[in-house]
Amino acid sequence: TANENHRLKVQIADLTRRLKNAQLTIEAERTIAENAVAKADDYRLQIEQLSYMLGLESAKSFNIETKNMQFMESKRYEENKEKAGNLHQELRMEEVEFWMTKNKREPLKLQRLRAKAAKLEQEQESQRKLLQEIA
Repeated sequence: TANENHRLKVQIADLTRRLKNAQLTIEAERTIAENAVAKADDYRLQIEQLSYMLGLESAKSFNIETKNMQFMESKRYEENKEKAGNLHQELRMEEVEFWMTKNKREPLKLQRLRAKAAKLEQEQESQRKLLQEIA
């Protein structure tokens, strides 16, 4: 009948409209998902780049710190070397003076200078080993 035909046509039109809306919704959701995946990939790439840059900066900072420490230790080594040279010179002068006076007992100053020289030599050796490890 005509009324039933009309009702079926309206139902078909309504279902067609709903199907079209569902297809458009699915397409929109697919586009949103693709955009989200692309954005996530971009963020992942940015994180990788930042991690790489952080690694480079950390390595650079470590190298600068190591070189700075090496410079400071080298400077300290040279200062101690100069002190040791002066101390050995003073020690030689005291020994010559002691031999010239022909005293049987060694002066306390000479004993202290020898002990100080031995300690300084030990520090020098330790400092030299440290510099070798740093380099």
